[in-house]
Amino acid sequence: MVTKNTIRKQIAAQRARLDVAWITKSSQHIATKIQAHSLFNASQTIALYSALPGEVDLQHLFKPCWQQKKRTCVPVFEAETNQYVFAEITPDTALHLGRYQIPEPSNPQVISLEEIDLMLVPGVAFNPNTGDRLGRGGGYYDRLLASFSGHTFGIGFSFQLLNSIPIEPTDQPVNALVTEDQLISF
Repeated sequence: MVTKNTIRKQIAAQRARLDVAWITKSSQHIATKIQAHSLFNASQTIALYSALPGEVDLQHLFKPCWQQKKRTCVPVFEAETNQYVFAEITPDTALHLGRYQIPEPSNPQVISLEEIDLMLVPGVAFNPNTGDRLGRGGGYYDRLLASFSGHTFGIGFSFQLLNSIPIEPTDQPVNALVTEDQLISF
């Protein structure tokens, strides 16, 4: 079986070749699929993320969430605990570049995992048969997901779907996968 690091390198190479216009268009398709899902519509608090280069950009979801009076949050790194927590983000939230140069709220108002109904989860690769997820290797989302009882959507592009991903006992699957081409529920 291919190693996690080999998969990460292969996907990183594919992401590096992506055209910005294609990322934007595909991200909009993904946002539309998410908005049409009943779990999105039923959710009051949604955890999103700020995209790194080559990731699905969820910026197209913030405004519709706010228009529907949904509460939104994004990951914020806590240096004291070496963990991520979620903090509310509104149209007026001031942002700064946090760990890994990811934009996050400057004065985070933490939202507990129990308050989140739907978490949109980035990943390097996903198994479309099981919902298994391969992250960047820090285990940050796996630790969050291990304590999370709400719904999870893995968010990625179709080329990130792999029928075989090495997993460990600490790896946490997602409940559904959303790409520009499909939505798969488990």
